[in-house]
Amino acid sequence: MSSAALLNLANYLIYGYLHKQPDTTYLLQNREIWIVPAINLDSYAYVSDYIKTHNRTYLITKNRHQNDPTDICGE
Repeated sequence: MSSAALLNLANYLIYGYLHKQPDTTYLLQNREIWIVPAINLDSYAYVSDYIKTHNRTYLITKNRHQNDPTDICGE
């Protein structure tokens, strides 16, 4: 999910709770909800800087830490 989608979800939940919508109120009073818009912050910052510098999109799917190719499953 994108950060924008998660922020829209947060807005939806807040609006529903403030306007006493039964489903939203029940959900928020009986469940713990965590909204984390960005988990991989190093990649997020890198991509943001790349877009600003090169004026085009660049997507990466993992963190930018250089892993040892001989290391199997972190052993």
